Amino acid sequence: MKLGKQPCFILIALMSMLATVAVAVGCSDNSSGGDKQNTSSDGDSDSDSDGDSDGDSSGDGDSDGDSDGDSDSDGDSDGDGDGDGDSDGDADTELDTEKDTGVDTGEDTEGDIIKGKVDELLDSMSLAQKIGQMTQASVGGATTADMATFMFGSILAGGGDGPSSGGFAAVRNYDAQSWADFTDSYQEAALNAGAKIPILFGIDAVHGHAKVEGATIIPHNIGLGATRNPTLIRELGAMTAEEMAATGCHWTFAPTLAVARDERWGRTYESFGEDPDLSTLMTSFISGLQGNLADTATVLATAKHFVGDGGAMWGTSPVEVEQGIPPNTTILRGDIDQGDAVMSEEAFRAIHLKPYYDAIWRHVGSVMPSYSSFNGEKMHGSRYWITDVLKGELGFDGFVISDWDAFFHLDGDRDELQYSEVVSTVNAGIDMFMVAYGYEDFIAFLTTAVNDGDVSMDRINDAVRRILTVKLRMHLFDNPYSQSNYVSDIYGDEHRLLARQAVRESLVLLKHEDGFLPLSADDTVCVTGSGANSVEAQSGGWTLGWTSPSVAVPGETILEALTDYLSQNGGSVVDAGCTVGIRVVTESTPTYAEYYGDEANPTHDDSGGCDASRGCVVVVLGGRPMDIEGLVDDAQNKAVVMGWYPGSEGGGIVDVLYGVDGANFKGQLPMTWKKDSVDTPVNFCDGNAKDADGNDVADECEDAGDHYSDIANPPTSVLFPYGFGLSF
Repeated sequence: MKLGKQPCFILIALMSMLATVAVAVGCSDNSSGGDKQNTSSDGDSDSDSDGDSDGDSSGDGDSDGDSDGDSDSDGDSDGDGDGDGDSDGDADTELDTEKDTGVDTGEDTEGDIIKGKVDELLDSMSLAQKIGQMTQASVGGATTADMATFMFGSILAGGGDGPSSGGFAAVRNYDAQSWADFTDSYQEAALNAGAKIPILFGIDAVHGHAKVEGATIIPHNIGLGATRNPTLIRELGAMTAEEMAATGCHWTFAPTLAVARDERWGRTYESFGEDPDLSTLMTSFISGLQGNLADTATVLATAKHFVGDGGAMWGTSPVEVEQGIPPNTTILRGDIDQGDAVMSEEAFRAIHLKPYYDAIWRHVGSVMPSYSSFNGEKMHGSRYWITDVLKGELGFDGFVISDWDAFFHLDGDRDELQYSEVVSTVNAGIDMFMVAYGYEDFIAFLTTAVNDGDVSMDRINDAVRRILTVKLRMHLFDNPYSQSNYVSDIYGDEHRLLARQAVRESLVLLKHEDGFLPLSADDTVCVTGSGANSVEAQSGGWTLGWTSPSVAVPGETILEALTDYLSQNGGSVVDAGCTVGIRVVTESTPTYAEYYGDEANPTHDDSGGCDASRGCVVVVLGGRPMDIEGLVDDAQNKAVVMGWYPGSEGGGIVDVLYGVDGANFKGQLPMTWKKDSVDTPVNFCDGNAKDADGNDVADECEDAGDHYSDIANPPTSVLFPYGFGLSF
């Protein structure tokens, strides 16, 4: 970041290196090496690390499982049940410092000015221009020339989309300058079309600006959840925003606030963990992305997927995707992604709705509904959840963006858009529609619906008002283009150091015997395993592509960082005859996204081996708990570390393995780690939390699967409980 713009950055970064903010409860050390369990020193009388003594993880001193200090579970402290966040008692500890950094809510002079400008624009716009604002087309389906005809409100680059000049099948250029030129070309076309309203250019920057070649790639959310450090997470959001602004991308479809309850789900790594309090804590990422939203180095965030995507049950996925080239095609069927969350509304609210209270408190500018369903009702078609709950009860004043063609799915046919689907989703409260390729049909259907009275003009004006208000809050009319002054900061030293710190704090030590760690720099080291020399394996999905990278991913591998460190400290990497070994395994499918990652029993690839005289440390790369019992039981493996998807900075792993500059393991598991994932999921829950239906079971313990509230005594099916993590 520019030091002139961020004078406190270095101090804050140093403070975050020293801070450990924990919401997980502690547990006793069950290793044989005398290691320390990562618990906080908050001085309270329970086993958690929140500073209160009630046994939940909220830090408020009550036992309802929220963090507001009252006895309900709505996330506020005024007792009225509206979750408006009037108090600072929410789950993260730095909210007091952020109260003046959110988006302008329209309650002061600037808000009145924005309202007046929106009124003027609405009065001057035709129906076609308004529907254009409600339409988001993809770069694969719309050219800059289409802007003059359809006057889109937004453009997105999804999946593996990137700058190109040769059509959809062309080789894409992912470097920063190509992105800046590409986004600016769409912006220029927008400002020369219709009402001359700038577009929002959206992209899936879900773990750093990882669609740009050479960007700083940070750990995926599951690893960030292991850090329990909301201050660090906020800084990572600000870093991501700056790299996005450099390329003209104003809007990221992040963060995912899903509370993942079943590790078999292919999007588990996009979640911060299984506990709603932990996901709530990590909403600080929104504040980092958006800042005051008027600054040129900030971008629009998206809280997704509203709501309950992490609660879908195994076997309920509706996904059927044809793969291959006819006639040689196969059908991929999902198992859990986009499925159905079956539970009471009380449980649904306590587990899955809870993080959204804080997201809206932080003035998140957009919310994306989920592909999934709640008790059989698809979320994209639910007026109750989108309009009554999100916009009404929670007070959300931004705009709602659909997921990729998700409104096509309401009638069960995923391929062809129907008139009734457009009417239902607009009336449910969706404001902008992500229409990958069928935007002409969408625009025609919605125009007819308004003219025929199936969609009111008031609903259209409400949607467009929300979109325009956000654009004006962002000062997008004043600064619509890429910000070239930030290009030099992409993968700059400060950004890399911050990402490396995130890696260090995310690592979870699962096994440690015989004082094996930290390693000594003068040892000879054998390095094996498929993940040892692969930034792709370190990064996972949504990196320069969708399920896997489309091009080589720049960054520093674990092996490269290790070789560099040892060469400066008297050690060496050898092929055989070593004293210690570092074995880096990956998930059996190292990179995946969405339903491609649905897996009945996730496991590792069993790559590499250990022939070192003193033994080995095994580093596991992947996006979720998996079957590693064999690795843990192997006596030759003296230590086992969960490295998650660390991103571009493999050196962070080397730092902790060798205790560089006092580095030690801080990470705590954000999910329960079962011995295997077969059959029912198992989740930690606060047994003393709110029981709204009065059946003597806490609401957050009432979804599918088994539950436990005593970390020290988890079920026998559990290998490591939620919150587990050793240090040496």
